[in-house]
Amino acid sequence: MKKFFSIALLLIGAMMVNSYTANAQSAAEFFNTQTGDVTWLGIDFTQLRLFGDDAASGTDIKEKYFSGINNVVVTEPEKYTISKSFRKTPLSQNLKYVMEANAYADPDVIKTYNSADLNRMDEKAVQQVVSKYKFKGEKGYGILFIAEAFNKAEATAYMWVTIVDLTNGNVLFTKRMSGKATGFGFRNYWARTVYEILKTIDKKEYGVWKSSFKK
Repeated sequence: MKKFFSIALLLIGAMMVNSYTANAQSAAEFFNTQTGDVTWLGIDFTQLRLFGDDAASGTDIKEKYFSGINNVVVTEPEKYTISKSFRKTPLSQNLKYVMEANAYADPDVIKTYNSADLNRMDEKAVQQVVSKYKFKGEKGYGILFIAEAFNKAEATAYMWVTIVDLTNGNVLFTKRMSGKATGFGFRNYWARTVYEILKTIDKKEYGVWKSSFKK
């Protein structure tokens, strides 16, 4: 019995290592190739918490600005340089999944007065968000930003930059990043943070990520 138990443990361990290796190889493939089947999925706002903005309306944020921010990012590619930042040409776009997910966000929990709500997610929480998506028939990689928090008091947004295997919904890579907000109007003010995050990825982070996943 002990021998059988030891063999079982070894098999389970091997499966776990193989699973991790497969994910690492997929991430390596993403970061080390400029071509391939890659889709910009948009910004998931289902986990968003807004702190320090008494005048804002959770209902308005959900009904107007979730789609407004997503749309401006794809309609102004010269500013929001997703393809350049992620070194992917061509890069397709498909916002239907985030639009459907964002429609189910609860407007009553968007505004918060608890600063702890601004830093409550981790890699496991990111996978839980992604696992709710049903990427039926999709292939290749998806680039998804998951908005965790808008901190008006510090004019800063926090988002999880996430790479997804669309064939199985697995998160291959995710990193929490921040961007400064500026501009007039709620949409432009917070959309600016996406621009800042993309600029940081382009100028600094992508090279680091690529080096971390050398083939």
